[in-house]
Amino acid sequence: MTKIFKVDDWGVMFRLFSTVVMMLFLIVAGPLLTACSGSNGEDSGLEKADIEVVSEAMEGERLGAEAIPDEVYGDAATFSTPRLQFVVRVKESGLQEIWSSRLDGTDVRRVVSAELINSPVRGAINRPPVRSPDNRYIVYSLATEDGIKKQLIDLKEKKVEVFAVGGGIPSFQWTPDSRNIIFALVGGEYNDRVQYNLDTKQLTKKKHMKNSGGVYLIPHNMHFVAMTYDGFAEYDFDGELIQEVTLEERMQKYPYYSVSRDGKLLAYRFERKSHVVYRNKPKDILISFKGRPGLFHPNGESMLYLDRGDLKTLNIRTKEITSTLVLDRRIFHISLYND
Repeated sequence: MTKIFKVDDWGVMFRLFSTVVMMLFLIVAGPLLTACSGSNGEDSGLEKADIEVVSEAMEGERLGAEAIPDEVYGDAATFSTPRLQFVVRVKESGLQEIWSSRLDGTDVRRVVSAELINSPVRGAINRPPVRSPDNRYIVYSLATEDGIKKQLIDLKEKKVEVFAVGGGIPSFQWTPDSRNIIFALVGGEYNDRVQYNLDTKQLTKKKHMKNSGGVYLIPHNMHFVAMTYDGFAEYDFDGELIQEVTLEERMQKYPYYSVSRDGKLLAYRFERKSHVVYRNKPKDILISFKGRPGLFHPNGESMLYLDRGDLKTLNIRTKEITSTLVLDRRIFHISLYND
């Protein structure tokens, strides 16, 4: 059964039930948490929600890889709703796969096998893979022994293409026609944002947009929102500055940013907390929480985020936290598609 937690209620609950909760936590969840404590070093969830949320996740039966069917390209039922895409690790081989689910955590499917990800070379995905708007392609960054490779998977043809080599935080963005990928590339002649065209197979340099790692293309007006060290800037598609806004002094770097697909909401990290604001009212904080920003739900009211490798949902309006998806392995590198 899914439990719902309210951020505002934690103080009262903690004072009333601290003794009981702590005893149950030590008896029931203690050994499990000890076994899992070394799995990652990320900030964990929302303030004071850790004990209850993690205990609940450990109590239930986690979904294992043997129960995961493959995602079928073009299947109407699968693509009837927005979906979440994420990376998991195969226990036996240690290699990664790309899986997906609906935003409520149901209908979990395997999108890309470990064999296809590691073709033609073996490596590890080091940034969130991003699906094209037509759902046919996935672009991802793969760390290999020969450097970091930017690769493209054609899900229809089951083919992999290496289209660039170099580092940097790519922040992959697709144009709405699914024919161009805009991303940051550091290596060789490139040290800034570039554009790769799937038809011409050519890389071209784009005009520099001041940012600290996070640059987001807003499809409805083809403008970019570029997160900076102290706020954000807005550029047109050609890189001409439209406006620049200061939020705080010395905000933390990507991946501690998030911008909604329509550009109305943004989240940033400052002084060990994440803050959500409307972009047109950047001084009015809607909600603050301890933890890293996740992804804005297409409904504009929620945020999907990872807590110790499990998926949680935060309702920005009501401040409720819902445990959404738990697997028998850690989830990481999340992104949205078909939204």
